[in-house]
Amino acid sequence: MMTKNSVISITLITLMAVLTAFNAHAARQVGKITGVIPYEASGKKIVIFKIENNIAQGCNVTGRFAFDESKKNFDLMSSALLSAFHSQKTVQVEYTDSCNAWVNSYDIAYFCIGDIPC
Repeated sequence: MMTKNSVISITLITLMAVLTAFNAHAARQVGKITGVIPYEASGKKIVIFKIENNIAQGCNVTGRFAFDESKKNFDLMSSALLSAFHSQKTVQVEYTDSCNAWVNSYDIAYFCIGDIPC
């Protein structure tokens, strides 16, 4: 029979493992957007973009980021990204090391524009 302290310990260890796993697969980069490609491939809408000092590594051989219409807020993200590009505001991009939206560009989870904590 498990005690209350055992359950709490197991819960905390599990929570720490989950948070550590998430942090290991997500990264962040900050800069101004230097280019945007609104694209369509096989009927799928895709936005590909690059920011200052992008990192090219792994599947991301172009140093770009991408997201596609599978994101529920695709239209909002597209509009906000174009506004940030036009105004040259700094963006903070949270991305993963996968390239599912576009084969040679890191997938983004989300981005923030301007002086706001992400």
